[in-house]
Amino acid sequence: MPWIRLTPEQQLRKTRWKDVHVPRVRQATRPNNAYIDRPEVLSVLQQLSDGLRQVLMTRPLRPWPWLADYLRRVCKLGHVVEQDSQVVLMLEMHKKRRVIQNTLLDTKADEVASKQLIRRIQTQQIALDLPPEELRLDDDDQVFLETEIPQEQSQWSVDVSAITLPPEQATESMDKWIATHLAPQRDLNAYFDVVLRGVTQALVGLELAGPENPAEWIVHCFQQMGASAEPPAALTTFFKTNYELLRKIEELKAAQRVMHLRRERLEEIHHTLDDELAVRARFIEKLRTCHVTVRTQAIMEGTPVFLNGQKHWVLPGSLLVPSQLTQDELVGLQRAERFLMEEDERRWKYLLRQQLEYDSCVRIQAAYKCWIAYRAYQIVTSQRHHAATILQRNYFHYLYHRAIRLPAWCVVGQEVVVAPSIAQKCATTFQFYAKKDFPTGNYKRLEGLSVAALMEICRQDEECAAFSTDGALKRFVPRKLSQLKPMSETTRPLTLSDGIYVKVYPAKTDKVVNTGIITAIPEGRFGLIRVVLDGIGITEDVPVQKLSDRWRKVRIRRHKRVEKRKPKAFVFGGVQLDERQLALETERHSDHAYDVLDVDEDEEEMARRRRRRRGEEDDPLLDFVFEDVSTKEVREVEPIHTYPDNEDRVHVINTRRQAYEAEKAVEYEAKKLASAVRLQCAWRSKRAREAFRRVLELRAKEKDRERLVADVHATHTRQHKPKAQPRRGFLSRFLGSRR
Repeated sequence: MPWIRLTPEQQLRKTRWKDVHVPRVRQATRPNNAYIDRPEVLSVLQQLSDGLRQVLMTRPLRPWPWLADYLRRVCKLGHVVEQDSQVVLMLEMHKKRRVIQNTLLDTKADEVASKQLIRRIQTQQIALDLPPEELRLDDDDQVFLETEIPQEQSQWSVDVSAITLPPEQATESMDKWIATHLAPQRDLNAYFDVVLRGVTQALVGLELAGPENPAEWIVHCFQQMGASAEPPAALTTFFKTNYELLRKIEELKAAQRVMHLRRERLEEIHHTLDDELAVRARFIEKLRTCHVTVRTQAIMEGTPVFLNGQKHWVLPGSLLVPSQLTQDELVGLQRAERFLMEEDERRWKYLLRQQLEYDSCVRIQAAYKCWIAYRAYQIVTSQRHHAATILQRNYFHYLYHRAIRLPAWCVVGQEVVVAPSIAQKCATTFQFYAKKDFPTGNYKRLEGLSVAALMEICRQDEECAAFSTDGALKRFVPRKLSQLKPMSETTRPLTLSDGIYVKVYPAKTDKVVNTGIITAIPEGRFGLIRVVLDGIGITEDVPVQKLSDRWRKVRIRRHKRVEKRKPKAFVFGGVQLDERQLALETERHSDHAYDVLDVDEDEEEMARRRRRRRGEEDDPLLDFVFEDVSTKEVREVEPIHTYPDNEDRVHVINTRRQAYEAEKAVEYEAKKLASAVRLQCAWRSKRAREAFRRVLELRAKEKDRERLVADVHATHTRQHKPKAQPRRGFLSRFLGSRR
């Protein structure tokens, strides 16, 4: 162990611990150990621990009365510690510190407000475009804005170490009090030893006494310890501290007054500039409005003026007379005139620059003597650019809206048709084999997932052929599922719910559900749409490109019955067409703006289209029907295909699931009946019966092989368990003689 050099202070504490505390700990006895474990005692000890931390952090001059008062308040006792002159002085110091705190906070608030006002005034000066001699802020304000007044500890309290102690000729009680209370304020270790020694004595007395109310006892003990210390003979230290705090308050109050005066001055400047801006804005608005008019009657009222060689009249009350304006209004009028003149100057500069550029272009054209060719080229280029701009703009709008928006039919509760690939994937089922496994095909293991989660992962993964209940995913399974191996016990005994789930794809002849209801949509087109398939109830996240509206609105034209007039002498028969006969049109209408491109057509073509559309609307033979894309069913009345209400949507989903399950149950019963009939027909045929016997023999051999593998596996793992009695099924009588 390397040698560590201890400081004198550490060496002193180590020696004190060995000489004083260790013998006391070794000699101490605990006659009342069970008393400490009582709940009320433990609560008092916890509160005492918190109070001890507060004492060591604040370091009051008299820790025992402070700690007794803290425990009285925390434990909610009715006993109140009387305050002496020393405590009154301490409370007065705390009041002064609160006054200092409020003063500093007010000064800081005035400082922040003053800096905000300076920034606003700078913005107003820029808006008014004041010359340097009319600026309202001086260099001191700029320095104040860039200066950050720091917060120092000396602003809150005086330095305790700078207070001079009483002379050495003081009484013995004063020396003892200083050594006990004031000296530890300079040395944290000595203060810690004094407080810890007193708390230890109080705890030892509490354990020995074992009172019924430990809180009152410990508070009374600390009060006695505080009363036993003789009060100081001289309180000059506290008076001096209060005086220093009073001087600090006066100093901070003076700084606060200076800051407040600065803020009032800046507020006055800010209001003045606001008024000047308002006056300038009022004159700008008045100067921008034209108040002149031409002759409208024989005798005109107002002041006549000449503009561009023509006589005009200024309406009465609209002429600004300088003698009628105040000094501030005159200054505002001058600033408004300067603002408008600068604005006109910028405008005319721009116009002159544009005119100069135009004149330069004309000179260049005249110099090269190709004005006609250049003009034709310019016209063709502008036309092409205009046409290309329109096409590009329309196509960009089309692509942009199609890229960021969902179709209008894509809302929550809408019936949709999913793509065949998604429908085939959702139609995948799983065949369960209890207590079977095929470890050879494992390629991934997912721990802690439920069977439903594993089914979803296996359905989404194209490489997964099966999975076991322990989380193992199989890349392949044996061609003959009778070759599956018994499932091994890992950490718990196997149950009937443990085994392997083999993925089964739907056959080409199976009916696949490709309709569903939307339950959630994303904010943009790039998210996935959550769809619940009808019947099977599988929730799938599908992109919008894989969905389409289930019900399509088709425009039709009904054929009018054609009847021929019957002549008087002859009767002609005609073929009568059915009034209900429909003529489906291939044109599909959409009311969405992004499905139709804006075409730049001439007015005649657009008018022709409007006339044709108006004629179609007035045509009584035009009508609309609704076609189911999935079942090709046609309805004349628009069906209910949107369920925005959550309860209605859940009810429809559950109803379709129940109908699907009932249909599957009927199909299963029919399949069982067909299988039974097929077995009976096969058994009645001699050749088929022999083939069936051979199948049963092969199955018996597989059972024997499976039983042998299970016995070897059980012997290898040293697990001997009683075999369950096999159930006697339909084929047991044929296999009984061959076991």
